[in-house]
Amino acid sequence: MDKLLTLPPKVARYVKKHKKEFPEITDVFSDPVNHKLGSAGGTVNVLWKHGIVPGIPEMTDQTTCARPKRIIIHADGESRRLPTYAPVGKSFIPFPVFKWGRGQRIDQTLYDVQRPLLQKILEKAPLGLNTLVASGDALVWTDTFSEKIPEADVVCIGIWTQPEVAARHGVFVCPRHDPASLHHMLQKPSLETLQSLTGEFLFLLDAGIWLLSDRAVACLFESTGWDAEKQAFRHEIPDYYDLYSEFGCTLGTMHASLQPLTVRILPLRHAEFYHFGSNADLLQSTSMLHNRVTDQREIWHKKVKPNPDIFVQNSVTGIQFNHENSHIWIENSCISAGWKLRDHHILTGIPDNTWCLDLPAGICLDFIPVGPEKWCIRPYGFSDSFKGNAMDQDTHWQNQTMIRWFQARDFRNDELATFSTGDIYDCSIFPVMKKQDVTQEFLQWFIATAENPTDVTSGLPHKLNWLKAPRFSAREIIKNVNLSRLSAQRENAKKRLLVSLATNYRQSVFYQLDLKQTAEEYVSAKLPLPQPPGPNENVMTRIHYLMFCASWHEKHSKIKAGKYKKQAFDLMREGMLDHIHDCRLHPALNVQRDQILWGRSPIRLDLAGGWTDTPPYCILYGGKVVNMAVELNGQPPIQVYIRVTDQPVIVIHSIDMGLSEVVKTYEDVAAHSRVGSAFSIPKAALMLAGFHPGYAAFSHKSLKSQLLDFGGGLDITLMVAVPKGSGLGTSSILAATILGGLSEFCTLGWNKHEIAYRTLLLEQLLTTGGGWQDQLGGIFEGVKLIESIPGLVQKPVIRWAPDYLFTRPETSSLVLLYYTGITRVAKHILTDIVEGMFLNSAKHLSVLSEMKQHAMNTCEAIQNNDWDELTASIRYSWELNQKLDSGTNTPEIASILHLIKEYILSCKLLGAGGGGYLMIFARDIQSVSRIRTILKQHPPNARARFVDWKLSGTGLELTKS
Repeated sequence: MDKLLTLPPKVARYVKKHKKEFPEITDVFSDPVNHKLGSAGGTVNVLWKHGIVPGIPEMTDQTTCARPKRIIIHADGESRRLPTYAPVGKSFIPFPVFKWGRGQRIDQTLYDVQRPLLQKILEKAPLGLNTLVASGDALVWTDTFSEKIPEADVVCIGIWTQPEVAARHGVFVCPRHDPASLHHMLQKPSLETLQSLTGEFLFLLDAGIWLLSDRAVACLFESTGWDAEKQAFRHEIPDYYDLYSEFGCTLGTMHASLQPLTVRILPLRHAEFYHFGSNADLLQSTSMLHNRVTDQREIWHKKVKPNPDIFVQNSVTGIQFNHENSHIWIENSCISAGWKLRDHHILTGIPDNTWCLDLPAGICLDFIPVGPEKWCIRPYGFSDSFKGNAMDQDTHWQNQTMIRWFQARDFRNDELATFSTGDIYDCSIFPVMKKQDVTQEFLQWFIATAENPTDVTSGLPHKLNWLKAPRFSAREIIKNVNLSRLSAQRENAKKRLLVSLATNYRQSVFYQLDLKQTAEEYVSAKLPLPQPPGPNENVMTRIHYLMFCASWHEKHSKIKAGKYKKQAFDLMREGMLDHIHDCRLHPALNVQRDQILWGRSPIRLDLAGGWTDTPPYCILYGGKVVNMAVELNGQPPIQVYIRVTDQPVIVIHSIDMGLSEVVKTYEDVAAHSRVGSAFSIPKAALMLAGFHPGYAAFSHKSLKSQLLDFGGGLDITLMVAVPKGSGLGTSSILAATILGGLSEFCTLGWNKHEIAYRTLLLEQLLTTGGGWQDQLGGIFEGVKLIESIPGLVQKPVIRWAPDYLFTRPETSSLVLLYYTGITRVAKHILTDIVEGMFLNSAKHLSVLSEMKQHAMNTCEAIQNNDWDELTASIRYSWELNQKLDSGTNTPEIASILHLIKEYILSCKLLGAGGGGYLMIFARDIQSVSRIRTILKQHPPNARARFVDWKLSGTGLELTKS
């Protein structure tokens, strides 16, 4: 997927020259010099320069995609109402880290926040919708994007909003009976116009995100002067053409005779629209985004600001804010202790200083690096629009008429002649000076308002300095900014900020950043490791610190990195086990001496949400999983037998492995943590059941003594009729079945929920990690949505879903279970992904968040008895698993899928590691026969086979003979 941006020419050149600094951008473009093309003309210009024009296969055959899909973001505007970021383009507005989010970067931009949703939309777009166009000054936020994108030539994202908001933007007018159909489009309609529509129509705000088919792109080319025969533009470059006010206003059923293109509106559910078109928008939108979450349990850092719309980034501030301060944005600046701020300030680029400066309310100040050492000083008013003739009474600068500013400083008429004509945007009023020539007195004179006339008295020297200095207009600033100096200034500020954030981690966002990326920043900047959090800090903060240290050491000492990682995993295990340390047990025999306890469990098939049940993700965010319990070949495949013996020892047998072991001492019981040990699971279960001093209510000299007190030894026999590494949750379900059997056998009184919780702790004892979905999926019957809330104690709740799709013959017969004979052990995969969770990896957290929401969508499909939606959900589950672990779809698996691709609706490998079982949803009953025939004729190995399955209606069963 290509990401293409339009930017101011100087910025575009800078990005091209420093491509390594912008890995998430494929290419950048600008409108031709002195030729504004509009959003549609600019889109055509980008495509043309990117080598995409009508006539190539991509543009004529909607089933062919000769080039990758592409996102085009337009951020090449004059930005008169938000001048501070005009030199870099609004997409590069530095964006504060969300106080409620994790996995962000301290140097992230608006583009970084915009991009994930745009990528999701384009990824889900139907074949033929290859181009997405978005506005660089708008952000659409939704916690999930699960909508199905319709097929049309033009698909526009619409958002439900209030009339007063819609009146400031483009609006889609849609028939009340069909909100997805466009009747016509309006630009900034009045409230009266919107009112007149309400009887017959609905209106949605244009979110500025448009999907275009290749046919629609061809129409845009034609509308901007493309000559198909000559394969060139009639005026050498595209004509001016606006996507929204011109092209958009020809769309819809009202204009069907004018425009043959089909159009659909996609109303987003639960979406929010944020605009960054002006100074006020910058603060209001940022404040609303940061405060959209008010639940304090979801807010990680604890700093309380005197006002929610104060934002400080990459800056050193020596002042203390109070309740009188509001609407303040400070970025890449030094605000020393002598400054006095009020409200409605935007302060950027201000170099180190010791000035004592009193900013009137509503005054903003930029310092823009120019050349090798000079600065362009730009003060302006918070509400200035930089439009109008400079000498008009309606043209304002610094919260007063521009004429008033000159008059207050005793400018003569001849001195004003330079500014008597032309737009204020082109007036050269911003002086360029060396820092040593900039005094606080000059700055105070420069920013004085009519309310502070004393600041301009005796200002003749400052006036002369202003007249003598080279000066730029707002337009010239964009052309003359030194972007290398600006970047270096931000980098230096970022280094200082990182140290400050780490030191003040209790009230900062430090441990919610993408810690791997932050550690790389530390190494690059040669910063020392921060001091560790105290022993009384919460467990997750201490774990984040340890993993940060591991990443810091990664390139220099793998041994040290490994030690820190081990400490992090040990700390999580200790934190989770701490809950049961005080709940010691006294096992007591609960069977007759001639009885055998028989436990049996089905296995689980995971449908959606797997991985979100895995610590630490579920501890931080809670998890959501949809799975089902099934029997294989007519029986529950996991079985445990326990009987009492006369000998005071514990004997463990495995029927499927053909092994036995005698456990005689507590040391034998404790020898469970060796991964790969044949009987590590039953040993850990015995420990948790109280057959070890660390978990027993009464102390015994030895295991033999305890067993004599118990009434005899134990003979435990295990039978697992599923291959190891199958991806069916076998190990966890075996552990839960053993724990369930021991609970009944030893009078421990655990219900199924407690058994599942103890299984989660057992896996921590074994150091294998793992989550809670396997045991809950197996020991509880049926199809279910399993959910947990954040916290170290993970005790999920279960909501059952109807099982019609899996029991009704016409659909259940289309679901095949195929053992591929190809296995991947999940431990190393699990470790890699869990490390990503510990480090707040943006990539991992993004996919996991989507997986969690996808579980809800999958459950909804099952509840609606919607077979098509279920199969689509399974397909997307498989895609998400591959996003999280690209190694899941091995070449061997891919070759199997290639053989049967014509006959399946969807499929997925089961389990965390892309295990041995493949769940296949066939197109129809004839396809079932073809799939079986093909895979029997072309098995990937001698072990591969189809396995009969049946939904379990019982889950874990415990009976006594």
